[in-house]
Amino acid sequence: MIRKLALLSATAALLGTGVAAAQDWTLEPTYGSVELTNGFTPDPHTVEVYSGGSIDASSLGPDCRGFIANAPDYTLFYTAGTEWPLYISVVSDSDTTLVVNDPATGWHCNDDANDSLNPMVFFDHPMSGTYDIWVGTYGSSDNNPATLYISEVSAGSTDQGPTPPPLDPVTPPPGDPTVPPVGPAPTPTGGELDYSLPSNFGEVSLTNGFTPDPYTVDLTAGGAIDASASNAGSACRGYVTSAPDYELSYTAGDWPLIISALSNSDTTLIINDPLGGFYCDDDSGDGLNPMIRFDNPESGTYDIWVGTYGSDTAPATLRISELD
Repeated sequence: MIRKLALLSATAALLGTGVAAAQDWTLEPTYGSVELTNGFTPDPHTVEVYSGGSIDASSLGPDCRGFIANAPDYTLFYTAGTEWPLYISVVSDSDTTLVVNDPATGWHCNDDANDSLNPMVFFDHPMSGTYDIWVGTYGSSDNNPATLYISEVSAGSTDQGPTPPPLDPVTPPPGDPTVPPVGPAPTPTGGELDYSLPSNFGEVSLTNGFTPDPYTVDLTAGGAIDASASNAGSACRGYVTSAPDYELSYTAGDWPLIISALSNSDTTLIINDPLGGFYCDDDSGDGLNPMIRFDNPESGTYDIWVGTYGSDTAPATLRISELD
């Protein structure tokens, strides 16, 4: 079984300056653990827990909410397949939040999913390994009864009916849906993002500590494929080509890896990392610019797509940095 890919001491670096040792996934989970394999039954697997704790989850990042405990509330040891997603969600009469630390030590947070006060974290292409889970209480440290749901079919709900495909709050979140597309909205066209194709604007090999930093590439963002209807997952945004725009072969060290795009247009970003996971972002950089940060990057190939939020193509600059 795959264990966490970094030691707890790396957590301080991931969380950044001013965050004390908080969530400790090495502690025994308060409400137990389970081993589940792709195709498990019964589905959903449910656990009765109490939300809340003394730690403000916003210390983990700007998208995290609620108050949580130090130790995980529950730990999932998961063996992934090739076809099924993974839903982790909570149902409660109180306003709860959710924090999940995935097998690659990435933090995923959510507050209100599916137009309710119940949170959900969705992994379109889950990894095998350990998922440590915290259930928080929004706005206070109160402990409230809640039910944790783990499913490959749908999120938990009060009536257990099917739920629509969710937005993945996987690091980082989708962009602001109130921002209108640029140009006329095209008919969604699905398709495969194929990292085996030659990249549109070239490739580079960089080693930890590379100079000059940042490394930049001028390219044209956009394409005919609606990323939200592609194999990258419904949480992704923008229109891209099937082939990557750029390929980074990276040798990691002690530094983070920050990949972003700069443009006068509203652009988006999709990255397939060395472990085969898709990461998507819309507006985490300055203004309408996207950014994806890997605090503990893997060595290997990063295939990068720069999309446009609407149907038009647009000039953009891809920026690869270890500094900011």
